[in-house]
Amino acid sequence: MLIPDLQRREHAGVIAHQIIKTLSMPVTVTSNDGSEVEVYIGASIGVASYPQNGDDPEALLRNADAAMYQIKRKGKNNYGYA
Repeated sequence: MLIPDLQRREHAGVIAHQIIKTLSMPVTVTSNDGSEVEVYIGASIGVASYPQNGDDPEALLRNADAAMYQIKRKGKNNYGYA
């Protein structure tokens, strides 16, 4: 996700936290046999900032990806900065 015009990089963390919180709420779906099942979704988010973490899209994506995998190794369902 690209977020233009952030005043502080921590604001991206606030947005990431809200995304994780929203996704963690259970969703009830109906299966093919008509029964209802609760589904839980998690997310691990890496945050990279321009120009601190890269000055081109590839570098920003690479650094955000590295931050995301670092969070996954620590337990998932969180966010981290590059």
